[in-house]
Amino acid sequence: MSNTETLHHAGVDKAKVIVCTIQDDLLKGTSNIKIVEALRHINPEAIIIANALGLEESRRLYELGADYVYLTRIETAEAVTEAIEKALSGEITKHRAAQEALKGKWHERDEVFS
Repeated sequence: MSNTETLHHAGVDKAKVIVCTIQDDLLKGTSNIKIVEALRHINPEAIIIANALGLEESRRLYELGADYVYLTRIETAEAVTEAIEKALSGEITKHRAAQEALKGKWHERDEVFS
């Protein structure tokens, strides 16, 4: 997906916001670093949100012009830590209900986004 022709065909040259969600360990023949570098060249004005596997990659993505970088494993760890804290305090049922009220019931969906 770092092929500039493919990126142009996808319309990134006109996009206001571009989100890179696929982690590097799932990408073949490219990386988020290469993609962000290409995106910034194609569309210097776009807001780029990118996914990083580690802290060094996160730093590099910012250096290349990403506007926001998130690390899936850190966000997962934060969510699991909160669930553990709720479980230990006897509030896991309330926590689940609150999360389902906020995000919906994942187990009843056919797709992640509804």
